[in-house]
Amino acid sequence: MTSRAFRRSGWNLVGVALFAVMVFPVFWMISTAFKPDDQINSLTPTWFSRSPTLHHFTDAIHTPFFWSSVKNSVIIEPTRLIVTLTSASSRAPSSPACSRADSISKRL
Repeated sequence: MTSRAFRRSGWNLVGVALFAVMVFPVFWMISTAFKPDDQINSLTPTWFSRSPTLHHFTDAIHTPFFWSSVKNSVIIEPTRLIVTLTSASSRAPSSPACSRADSISKRL
C-alpha cells in the first residue's frame, strides 16, 4: 500500500469513530424509550431490552398540553424551513466555497 492509501485509511477510521460517537446518543435515547423503568434505573446498562414496552409513549401522549405542543411544532417547523430556504437562496451563491472545500478534500 502506498502512503496515500494508509493516510486515506486513517481518515476513514477517524470518520467511522466520529460516526460512532455521534450516533451512540441517538441509539441510547431510542433504546431507553422502549425499556421498562427497572432497566432504565438499573446500575448496569442494558443495550437492548428483553421486554420492550410502549408505556413511556402512552405516558407522554397523555400529559397535559402534549397535543398543543405537537400542533405548534407542525406549524413552526415548516415555516422555519421555508424562511431558511428562501433566505439562503437570496444570498450570494456558494459555489466558490464548495469548490474550495472540494480542492481541500482532494489534497487529503
